[in-house]
Amino acid sequence: MSVSEDIQIVGRIQTDTIDREKQEAARVAQYVAPELAAIAVPHPDVRQDVGNVQVDFGYAHWGATKHEPICRLSWRLPGDFGAEINIKLAEFRVDPAGYINDLLKHLGPMYRNAQKLRVKKQHATDAIYRALGANHG
Repeated sequence: MSVSEDIQIVGRIQTDTIDREKQEAARVAQYVAPELAAIAVPHPDVRQDVGNVQVDFGYAHWGATKHEPICRLSWRLPGDFGAEINIKLAEFRVDPAGYINDLLKHLGPMYRNAQKLRVKKQHATDAIYRALGANHG
């Protein structure tokens, strides 16, 4: 039996009263967010904490007593695609460069697949409306 993971976001990382985990999350955000700057676009739903990337702190919970601090980065991609990642600080600490390389390597294909799904869904919707003889926006 596997235990599901629950993510609890505590909120924005405030730098005035900051504990060790939040300090580490802030450093991770300063390291990772600039790498996302080339693909992140401004959007009113996303705070611009680091460029066009929103940074939040939280915990990944599983089981009754286990939790792990995370740094959540949220941003928008062209085409109004929302994206977010939860970086487990302990995993990032082991190999920061490898973690970032792996992340960036997978973002491109995930974005292309999402675009393909959106186009396929639009074609299916268009076909339904054509069959009904109606126009839609």
